[in-house]
Amino acid sequence: MRWGAPYYLLLTVFVVGCGGTTKRGIDDDPDAEAVTNSNSTTGSGGTTGLPDAEPDAGPDAAMDVVSDYVDPGCPDAAPPAPVIECEPLATPDGCEDGLACFPYIQRPGGDGCGFEQYGARCLQPGLVPLGERCGSEFGWCGAGSLCVVGALPGARCLQLCDPFGPNTCPSGLICAAVDVEGYGVCG
Repeated sequence: MRWGAPYYLLLTVFVVGCGGTTKRGIDDDPDAEAVTNSNSTTGSGGTTGLPDAEPDAGPDAAMDVVSDYVDPGCPDAAPPAPVIECEPLATPDGCEDGLACFPYIQRPGGDGCGFEQYGARCLQPGLVPLGERCGSEFGWCGAGSLCVVGALPGARCLQLCDPFGPNTCPSGLICAAVDVEGYGVCG
């Protein structure tokens, strides 16, 4: 764990379409072919790799997405409370002179039973300007920005914003939420 630099946050957009392809279930005939509603046969899983509803089941049929799920046997537990040392969007942010407030997310490791830890910490700000590459190889973002993986290749420093507040982003940009609840970046 490295507290000397802001953690990466992942700005993710998932686009899922309806391919009309069926996927064999675990109880189906192993020699069965996948069927599509288009002019091509793509094999098990279709073009997206995601199972779709049965072709004759109609548009409101539930997808069989849990047939391959294996419960890891995690104990019942409440997620940890966020660790909030400061407020990244406030002025002043609550940090000592020379430090800046950065939201972070720490992903669990191990057996898959852990929880993500969210929060905001006072850290030494970096020197990487907005829009430039960031990370351990390039350096860290300055105050008021965050190193995120998004639409452009590689992690970039983007301006922090409140996705639920007034738009404070430069003209032509909107505030898109990141993994840490209540924070976003201009993009």
